[in-house]
Amino acid sequence: MIKSSNNGDKEADLLCGDTIVNYKTVQSFGHEDAIFQMYENILAPNLARQKSTSFKTGFALGLN
Repeated sequence: MIKSSNNGDKEADLLCGDTIVNYKTVQSFGHEDAIFQMYENILAPNLARQKSTSFKTGFALGLN
């Protein structure tokens, strides 16, 4: 099992799990796009932070 690093990851994991468990209901109401958009909105702040951290780490390692 993947361990979540912060609350946004945990919330995204819960949304994903609930969507998988209730896939037939989500599909029958045509909410796939809405669920995907919610998932992206939850992870967007984390993605920006991760990109910044990765860039800084790569830059520091490149100087060595």
